[in-house]
Amino acid sequence: MLTRRQTLAAIAASSTSVLTAPTFAQTYPLRPIKVIVPWPAGGNADVTIRPLLNRMSQVLAQPIVVENRAGATGQVGSAIAARAVPDGYSLLQLSSSTVLNSVLSSDRTVDLLRDFEPIGLAASTPMVLEVHPSVPARTLVELIDYVRANPGKLSYASGGIGTTAHLLSELLKLKTGLDITHVPYQGGAPAVADLMGGHVSMYFDVLPTALPMAKNGRVRILGIAAPRRSPMLPDAPTFAEMGFADIEGSVWVAMMAPKGTPVSVIARLNEAMSIAIADPSVRQRLDAIGAVPEQGTPAGLAALIRKESEKWADVVNRSKIKG
Repeated sequence: MLTRRQTLAAIAASSTSVLTAPTFAQTYPLRPIKVIVPWPAGGNADVTIRPLLNRMSQVLAQPIVVENRAGATGQVGSAIAARAVPDGYSLLQLSSSTVLNSVLSSDRTVDLLRDFEPIGLAASTPMVLEVHPSVPARTLVELIDYVRANPGKLSYASGGIGTTAHLLSELLKLKTGLDITHVPYQGGAPAVADLMGGHVSMYFDVLPTALPMAKNGRVRILGIAAPRRSPMLPDAPTFAEMGFADIEGSVWVAMMAPKGTPVSVIARLNEAMSIAIADPSVRQRLDAIGAVPEQGTPAGLAALIRKESEKWADVVNRSKIKG
């Protein structure tokens, strides 16, 4: 049995250790951080996230290493990240494409909100509706009138089944009742090439790709599927302005951590993201690729994932889309 003096000494020692021992959040990070990007190097998600990670590395005073683990439309890299130790040293770069693919896929090996902790939204790239110049429509109303007068005559391109362009086009069809044929491609590049060649009539494209083509007259932009007009294209109205408030879509990127990562670490990473996003040099890099910086909270990202999942699942079900 401890004597009174021994007990007091033990209490004093434990109190000292509590006061002097640094918390995990104060010491994190102590070594390099790995971010798994579940898409090939050089793709939109990869290019968008790198300027942010470079600045976050400076804020956190540790290297941040990108590991591209592509495969199965983002499922391979996501599964690897989900199995990582939840200590803040292995993270996942999440994109809107991953959410769309999870809606289409019957594979429930990875569930974004079950298996991950949201860190925050990083950036988004708005989508615009463009048509080939041969289409006799300069506004969305004119396009709708033309298609209704010529059902089945026009076709729309996508970069593949389940892409943002595909689901946005199907949402437009659901809202307007238009009869337009889907022509899927193996990626956005061949879709754009055939649009410019007049082999397809219309396409929901990311603004940075669409803008130079519109300026040289290769395509005509009818509207932007975003909450507000873009300063890069101020004359293009939003779909809400044209009477279709629900038609919104963008390609966005965010950050997640494996489930169980300490709250203090999530907060530290979100803080570093916020500092990076606010940095003028990062904003300049994002502006150059047409991405809009977003500064959000973990709760905000979780809400976005739920909203997007519900929205696109409804489109998939009503349009009877099979993955």
